[in-house]
Amino acid sequence: MDEVIQLLATTALLTVASYAIAVSGERLSERLGHSFGAGVLLGLMTALPETILVFESLALGQVGAGLSSAVGANAMLMTLGLGLLGLVFFLKYRSPITLEGNYGLELRALLISTALIGLSLLASALIPGTPGENPLERAVLALTGVVLASVYVIYVFKSFSTSSEEEKGEGGVARHILLLMAGGLLAIAVTPYFLKSVEEVSRRYGVPLEFLVYLVSPVAAELEEKLSSYIMVFRGKELGSPAVYSFLGSKIENSTVLISPFLILGADLTSYSPLLVALIISNLFSIAVLKDGRLGLKESVIGLVLYVSITFALYSLGVAPSH
Repeated sequence: MDEVIQLLATTALLTVASYAIAVSGERLSERLGHSFGAGVLLGLMTALPETILVFESLALGQVGAGLSSAVGANAMLMTLGLGLLGLVFFLKYRSPITLEGNYGLELRALLISTALIGLSLLASALIPGTPGENPLERAVLALTGVVLASVYVIYVFKSFSTSSEEEKGEGGVARHILLLMAGGLLAIAVTPYFLKSVEEVSRRYGVPLEFLVYLVSPVAAELEEKLSSYIMVFRGKELGSPAVYSFLGSKIENSTVLISPFLILGADLTSYSPLLVALIISNLFSIAVLKDGRLGLKESVIGLVLYVSITFALYSLGVAPSH
């Protein structure tokens, strides 16, 4: 029971850190411009807790936990998060969310990153030799990882260069930067204890470590992002489209920057193929929503069903061996 209490306590602290990052990021985006600030800067800030979690997992040698966190955050937001958002919007306004503006940049970034992840998994399976040890495989994955990280850099640059001119507010920036730093430092301090508590609960109750991280870490890291989006929907029908956009920036970062280290470091992808397939499926769903330009009742139900199906499949498969 002590392990569960510790897990709940560290999850609560990560949630507080996430909330501080979200609030400061939202205020900074208001001061620095909504187009680039909300689409890229806020997305990067709200992705900070899971980014820290992934890189600290790698530093501690917990490859499976790090990958599970990255995939869990993506799958939860892109299926369950979008599904609930569309459902809430439909129940309140009896109409689908129609995306506004030019979302082709987000669509291309998700398409390219998903294709690169799929090609990496395919290359790892087809190249002969022991997975993760063949020099050719490691070279191919490292190159793909660099390209994958470059996709996000290009996305940020394009978003900044094509953003429309907006009137920018002034004042109050310093305190929001301090709040952002406080949230980030809290997340960095708590993450090792969170990972340790998850591992202890996994060992005590026989739940696969990667599956537990997949379930728990997105709740702490993504809670503030989902809540803020739902609040936007309740504030007005015209805020449905921005609410969807608020999901996309951090998830593009998730599918590029958070996955590329595993490729560059030559992780044995075949051992974690269920996780990567789950990531690809959740990305394809968000791509379909973007391509269609609408999030209605049908898409929302599909998103909810996808999340339940993915979670059940990963649990049935044991997700991946603990490393």
